[in-house]
Amino acid sequence: MEDSYPVVCVKEKTDEVFEPVEVMPEFPGDVFVWISGQIKYPEKAYEKGIEGEVQISFAIDKRGRVKRVNVVQSTDVLLEREAIRVVKAMPRWKPAKQNRKNVEIECLIPVSFLLK
Repeated sequence: MEDSYPVVCVKEKTDEVFEPVEVMPEFPGDVFVWISGQIKYPEKAYEKGIEGEVQISFAIDKRGRVKRVNVVQSTDVLLEREAIRVVKAMPRWKPAKQNRKNVEIECLIPVSFLLK
């Protein structure tokens, strides 16, 4: 898992679009450390020597829950499945805020798979 990329939160997916929001969402801890601890390298991908990065988009709703997890870009479908599983399993985030109210926001995160 490569941790040199930031989580990018870009907009709210409702009637109003907030770019940027006053308070960005916060993961409880280091999101890349958490993802690294959850990833199980897909066995078939390992056997075939498949490495790469999967760009995942997801929403953080007003309650901090992860929703609408989608692949934006991927190296291989085997890696996609694992990246989606891990992002869907993330604990609640501290939600984004605009005008002192919690708002839903769309985020993008890279999930890297490197053979060692």
